Amino acid sequence: MNKLIVIFAAVLSISSFSIPCLAACPTADLNGDCFVDFEDFTILANQWLTGNHATGTHTASGTYTWDSNSTFVLTTTTSDFICNGPELGAQTITGVTVTATTMTWPNDNTTWTRSSGTAGDIVGTWTSTDTTGTYTLTLNVNGTVSVVGVIVQCNNDNGDDNSVKAEAQHWSDGYLVQPRYSDQDETASSVSVTGPGITGSVALTYDTEMGSWESQISFGTTYPTGLPFTYTFTITDATGTWTATSTVSCFQEQFVSNISPTGPVTGTPTFSWTGIDDPSPVYGVQVNDSNGTWLWANYFISGTSVVYNGPALTPGMTYGYVVSVQSSSACSNPTSGGGSSVGGSFTYQQ
Repeated sequence: MNKLIVIFAAVLSISSFSIPCLAACPTADLNGDCFVDFEDFTILANQWLTGNHATGTHTASGTYTWDSNSTFVLTTTTSDFICNGPELGAQTITGVTVTATTMTWPNDNTTWTRSSGTAGDIVGTWTSTDTTGTYTLTLNVNGTVSVVGVIVQCNNDNGDDNSVKAEAQHWSDGYLVQPRYSDQDETASSVSVTGPGITGSVALTYDTEMGSWESQISFGTTYPTGLPFTYTFTITDATGTWTATSTVSCFQEQFVSNISPTGPVTGTPTFSWTGIDDPSPVYGVQVNDSNGTWLWANYFISGTSVVYNGPALTPGMTYGYVVSVQSSSACSNPTSGGGSSVGGSFTYQQ
């Protein structure tokens, strides 16, 4: 499949008709049939907010508390991790042990190291390295914390929630769940999933460009009932056949409105929108080029605007972007792939 597919306003305003090909296929034609229709929307939704931009350097920050015994509470307030990073909100880790040079988190078998320190004193700069990358955790004496991760691959260890995910999405066409198993080296030979909205089981298809096994489950335009939805993944690889689960607890119902920019843009674009009626929303913006290739994104935004600071834009090129609601008081637990999404486009003028 293509890389992350750009969503233009035409795609998100799809109705029951198709746009016929005149001289050349429309830009939003994604399946090569020279029509813009629901098949193109399906391709878009299936690839939204995935891709190799999950790797590289990512950061997070927040605060922490430590009872000087065994309980560590990490509260993450900002993060641009796509995978393998701390989730927004509070995470309580019990059974923590701290020596002069090591700290262990038994909940996920993580061992952190530092050059020197005092046993029981958590303050300092800690590092941890595994198959997914290298992480630096800085715990300051004033109770603030920062995390830097140099990610080489998203986690695909057995049973890890970062590798197996059922993403709740809401588009103009309706609600859907996208089951995904991250497997950048294609170590699995087959992946299937069972759960709500599925008769029997569904075999996931491997996307070589995305590095993951994926499918899509549609629930129509009415808010799904019977939540939470738990999906069971069955993965077969060199280690044998094993299972893991992922749960969808809610969907974002509200969409942002009045997104900008549209049409010609000069200078550095500023993306803005009218936010949803919620006391604590979290938004995200993603930009793709005219070929549908992921270009830039900014996630975990608390305001209603953000200034583009990605790669240089090409004069005369039309870019697509999506503004998503990642989290709200009605539906928290934000993920890079979940939420409600509205798209637009602009043409850059030098």
